[in-house]
Amino acid sequence: MWPFSGAARNELGQSHTMCARVDVLHAGHPVYSLSPTAGSVQAEAGRSVMRNLSVTLADPTGSLSGGDVEDLLSPYECELAPYRGVMVGGVPVWAPLGIFRPTSREAAGDGQVQVTGQDRAIAYQGPMAGGLAISGGTPVETAIARLLVTRHPGVALQSWATGCTVGPLLYKPDINVWDEVQKLAQSVGGWVFHDRTGQPVFSPLLPSSLLPVARWGEGGGLLLSVSRSEDSDSIHNVVVVRNSDGTVTATAEDTDPASPTYVGSSERRVQVITNEHVSSVQQAQQAAATELVRELGRTETAQATIVPDPTLDPLDAATVHRPRVGLVERTLIVQSTEVPLTPGTPENPNPMTVGFRSYILTRDGATLPTTLEVTS
Repeated sequence: MWPFSGAARNELGQSHTMCARVDVLHAGHPVYSLSPTAGSVQAEAGRSVMRNLSVTLADPTGSLSGGDVEDLLSPYECELAPYRGVMVGGVPVWAPLGIFRPTSREAAGDGQVQVTGQDRAIAYQGPMAGGLAISGGTPVETAIARLLVTRHPGVALQSWATGCTVGPLLYKPDINVWDEVQKLAQSVGGWVFHDRTGQPVFSPLLPSSLLPVARWGEGGGLLLSVSRSEDSDSIHNVVVVRNSDGTVTATAEDTDPASPTYVGSSERRVQVITNEHVSSVQQAQQAAATELVRELGRTETAQATIVPDPTLDPLDAATVHRPRVGLVERTLIVQSTEVPLTPGTPENPNPMTVGFRSYILTRDGATLPTTLEVTS
């Protein structure tokens, strides 16, 4: 079931029994379940392909040989859907971790097969069957959906209403559809990715929630280790977004006097983004403000290992309390996750790795008002 029930979430916060499986999908439907004996699912916000899979698989029934498993995992016929879950009252409760197309497979011995895969973004990394014309005034989200349909007829895009338009646009058949989709998304400060159920989503490249979805702290037993670093010298504190001919431009600056990269007291370090699809000042402002938020988030980063929580996603907000490394009820944004598909042992646990970055709209557990200054 998804999302996790309250009982399942309670189990994650204490000693529990984990479970994992990888479903083999043919034509989008599960035909067999394999057991992971090693591996993980990695995810990162802002990456062109958000989710990647690396796993070693075996048949839990023992009835299939390694060759049979290899045949089952033909990259031309199947997709893989890994799940990690927790036992509640003897019944598994599952969290989906994505849907992947195999990119390699290799016999690992003892009837096991090593597989790597990319999420469904891989299906859009190629040309179209023919050219595509998009008329002027078309909403950005509609243009993105029309591009996706050229590679996957009938696909439904989960999208936000950007309020911005594009066009007229004329695409030649030999484009890389996924690259063009990301360019359109960037022009409004967004990105396109596939969620944990394999659904394509177009949303702002900003935190999915301002309220923390989890907390890790001293003595809680869930935070195993954490390291923190700060950097202000290499951070851009000004972002300029403009169109190809420079007729539309907007600038976002760090105007927070409490910030280590405040433009009033430090060198102006400018990042210029040129995007052919920027057609209005509003659109450029939106893209510049979003990019500056992410850029300033690099001033403070943290790497943590935690007791695995398979429900955590990139762009979730979470609170970390580890005073010894300078994190006092600090609300951070999840940048990346690596969810293990095996439990490890008490002597050699298999933790989850989480990468964090700061977020200028949150500080010390509180949500702050926007402090960006955007000019045309």
